[in-house]
Amino acid sequence: MTSGGVAPILVDTSALLAYCKTNYAELVFETLQMATTNVCNKEIGQQRRYTTDLIHEGACNKYYQLLRENRNPDQIFVESYKPHVEDQGESTLIEVFEDHPYDIDYILLFDFDAIERLEQVRKQIDATNTKISLPNYAFEILRRNSKMTDQDYCKATYQMAAEEGWLKDHALRIDSVSSVTCSQFP
Repeated sequence: MTSGGVAPILVDTSALLAYCKTNYAELVFETLQMATTNVCNKEIGQQRRYTTDLIHEGACNKYYQLLRENRNPDQIFVESYKPHVEDQGESTLIEVFEDHPYDIDYILLFDFDAIERLEQVRKQIDATNTKISLPNYAFEILRRNSKMTDQDYCKATYQMAAEEGWLKDHALRIDSVSSVTCSQFP
């Protein structure tokens, strides 16, 4: 924990589930100190109940299993969950960031609009120490700390992108997270 009580990596619903759709979920949850909000956890519970996609349901179940086993990510209570409110999880990350701007080193999420809003908040509060990026940046952190090879970084990133359907439209953004050149991207 940082001095402010918030783990240095803040993640949203889609990032947590994206990790659980890869073969590297255990490594992420066992190695990286993360935080999310109660709303993001509730969103995962709702998605688990109502999904018809077996891969997505499996990711939801895996998330709860890893949460129980590793007690990671830490849960930050921010507000009551309101079912069927779009982008509620991303909004709660903004609230946590505004409350603890200097305790958070990374904010990882898929939503480009939320990334832009968080970048604006980062500039307003002058939190230049915080990097806001796509979820595969977690793999880059692991790679930089010698917990993952370059090849594993590429495999994990490619698997995440493929499971999220991000190969064509978003490959350049995903690929730009690291200095590693991954030949797997189209």
